Amino acid sequence: MNKLSHSASNIFMDCPEKYRLHYQQRLRSKTQSAALFFGTAIDKAVGAMFINGDYKKVFEDTWMTQELNGKMIDLAGSTQIVYAESDYDEELIHDDAFQNLCNDYKLQDKLAVILSVNAIYDKKKEVGFEGLTLDEKSLLNEANWYCLLEKGKIMLECVKKHIMPNITEVLSLQEAIKLENSEKDAITGYVDIVCKWKDSPTPIIFDFKTATRQYDSDAVLKSPQLALYTHALSKKYNTNTAGFIVLHKTIKKNRTKICEKCSFDGSGTRHKTCSAELPTPGTKLKSIRCNGEWKETITPEATFQVLINEIPAQIQNLIVENMDVINESIKTGIFPRNLGSCIKNYGKCQFYNKCWLGSNEGLVKLDENTTNKK
Repeated sequence: MNKLSHSASNIFMDCPEKYRLHYQQRLRSKTQSAALFFGTAIDKAVGAMFINGDYKKVFEDTWMTQELNGKMIDLAGSTQIVYAESDYDEELIHDDAFQNLCNDYKLQDKLAVILSVNAIYDKKKEVGFEGLTLDEKSLLNEANWYCLLEKGKIMLECVKKHIMPNITEVLSLQEAIKLENSEKDAITGYVDIVCKWKDSPTPIIFDFKTATRQYDSDAVLKSPQLALYTHALSKKYNTNTAGFIVLHKTIKKNRTKICEKCSFDGSGTRHKTCSAELPTPGTKLKSIRCNGEWKETITPEATFQVLINEIPAQIQNLIVENMDVINESIKTGIFPRNLGSCIKNYGKCQFYNKCWLGSNEGLVKLDENTTNKK
């Protein structure tokens, strides 16, 4: 009897040996992607929003402290987190956060922080994250943490403004699913939300995602996760309709430029100074260019996608059958290495040194009592 989650099946399909090391040997990387922590904070905050809870506090608290390899860590100051370069956006950091960074790292002012972070990014390109000093890692990560703190707040307001009005009734939140075959092998998971959606004739099984880029228009039909969830809940809610609500981490700035001299709105123009033509009464000139300084401001706003599709029974059955095959393969105890997954666009597999060099460098073994199996 084996129990398999959607994330575990993904790891197995990526590389069976990676599954064995992760779930059976209980080996974990000492570092973790910021995207996982951030996604967890957004998920918990959205859940609180749907029950009229203090979603802002839930987000801030969850983004402050989470579990890594069985221990609670302070995310803001941790150098165990790996941020994507796209996470950083200095324009979104508030002045009070800049002041905190100045105090923490003995920097003179906001400009000094910005210049220091940019210099660290330049160094990182040459030597990698591990080549940075501890202070450099800490400053870089804390600056990124503040960026995602603000991005998260903006994204949650997007949910409240654009998503909530379309939900006419919440049928379930974080509903656990469990499918068993004849051998008692189980497929498990948690569904973010099942709801009635404006203008939809049937309930929709939704999964929230945070992403750095647009999802493909057919992402719902190509998602094993949504096919699995739909198969598990289709009879209960009389629906085969599922969807993604995708919140984008790249924030739209809505930049405005107003002349400090004549109040001309130059938003969208490329002129370095005010291009307004001002009348000049009492002279031979009909007008003269203002050339005043711009006062630039931004009104940050999150962008999003709502992708909805009906998942045919054929696709649902295909995914469930594939899960059964994976469960059966795990029980045989044969875990071949998929060498094509050792190095990808985003870097090396966390077990690269283990497989290729026989080294446990960068890895930690979880205690048997640790319940964190992510």
